[in-house]
Amino acid sequence: NINYFKRLPKIEIKNVSITLDKNVYNIVQGNTFDEFIEIKLPYIEEGYIQKRKFVRIPIKQHKHSLKYKDWTRKDAIILNQYGVTFIYEKETPPKRKVENSIGIDIGYKKLLTTSSNNYYGIEMQRIYEKLSRQKQGSKNFKQTLVERDKLINQFCNELNGNENFDELVVENLKNVKHKSKINRKFMNKLQRWTYPKVINKLERLSEEEGFQLTKIDPAYTSQRCSKCGSIDKKSRKGEVYQCSCGLEIDADF
Repeated sequence: NINYFKRLPKIEIKNVSITLDKNVYNIVQGNTFDEFIEIKLPYIEEGYIQKRKFVRIPIKQHKHSLKYKDWTRKDAIILNQYGVTFIYEKETPPKRKVENSIGIDIGYKKLLTTSSNNYYGIEMQRIYEKLSRQKQGSKNFKQTLVERDKLINQFCNELNGNENFDELVVENLKNVKHKSKINRKFMNKLQRWTYPKVINKLERLSEEEGFQLTKIDPAYTSQRCSKCGSIDKKSRKGEVYQCSCGLEIDADF
């Protein structure tokens, strides 16, 4: 007999995920691990008896998952080749009354610079230069992108934890790359720039924490008060910024 199946090429399955609801799995407490996902398999016949088998997936909590310990965990889970995804939700807090605003600049050498002259992410330039030397799409390139995204989350969390504000003001630079005439070498660096990633992270923090995230036209950043938020072109006088609310600072901030 000829086995035609031996001639078939090996099929490699990638990027496959499946969503399971509570009808086919349970969460049980463990000893070695914090929890186990117990997945119910179809009944099988052993002689005249139908038996059900289970597959157990161990779960170990870590600092990132513990962030959501007070959130509500949804019934559905997602399985893929990388692991298990839980879905959490909580009520969106009301937006804070704005009494204290700070401005931030998202930059290349320093990821975040605040109007109070604090810096977060001076290490990011090393990541950009590392990316510029790597082949796009390579394994090392993808690993560095993961490292970059982790650092962005870390520095945005540090900003949120260390600064006292109800409103965060940032320049809206969505189309900066398309409007700028710069040399090819710097354009290559700019493509690795992190503006969209930072904005996405700050938007999530704004929803979770309740602070206001305000994006303004870059044309008005030198005229906007970082304390009260008002815009007045008469406030900037040379290298000094003076606002009617009483704030007087170096105009560069």
